[in-house]
Amino acid sequence: VIAPNSSYVYSDYLPKYLEMTDQRVIIRSVHNHIDNDSILWPAAAKMLKENADKTQLYYKTDHHWNYAGSYKAYQELLVLLNCKDTPIPAGKKVTVSKDFMGSKSSSAGFSFIKEPFYAYEFTTPKMTITMNGKKVSDYGEQQEFISGSTSSTITYGNFYGIDAGEIIFDTGDTSKENILVIGESYDNAVLKLLASHFHITHSIDLRNYEHFLGEKFNYEQYLKEHSIDKVLFIGNIDFYIKEEFNLENN
Repeated sequence: VIAPNSSYVYSDYLPKYLEMTDQRVIIRSVHNHIDNDSILWPAAAKMLKENADKTQLYYKTDHHWNYAGSYKAYQELLVLLNCKDTPIPAGKKVTVSKDFMGSKSSSAGFSFIKEPFYAYEFTTPKMTITMNGKKVSDYGEQQEFISGSTSSTITYGNFYGIDAGEIIFDTGDTSKENILVIGESYDNAVLKLLASHFHITHSIDLRNYEHFLGEKFNYEQYLKEHSIDKVLFIGNIDFYIKEEFNLENN
């Protein structure tokens, strides 16, 4: 899954004099380069662009998709993965914060540019979660932020979960399949939702795996050791063109 940037999804609203890279060209190039009938490509970019006029799908101050954009992506992922389950319903829309300052604002030094941070309140099945080899109570602080019981600063990573090297979600439902998700920060917002539909979900961030696990990631070995049934690659354009995400280097 190639998650487009907001500059592509909302390109019609940008000034005409701005010279932007046509992400459709890059996406087509990646598709053509990986010409394999066993690989399925969802039309994520087209779907998000078609819905751009209906609701805000990306943050204004951050480079990630927001609560609405990530939920639409999650729904499409279930179709891509041939998952017959009903999607977890989008619960009540909650205003988590009125003063969210995302990566764009913070990196540019524009601390005065902020926006509301909204989220859906989901009910997911119970699961055990292991992060970088250690058992944790949860991935991200969604419930804590919604209930107001955390003192953490509202960020995309604090709310949905950080870019860990390895995260393992286990629902205990052995009737379901095991999936390996190789991605980056764009998948943080959908990991727990996806994990709800599988027995064991293994999430790998190639940038951080060796740092936290102490060894290079071996793709073929990992598939065998963990009885993986399906593999999902998901990330922004950079995920497919930067060397640090190259499986051949891991």
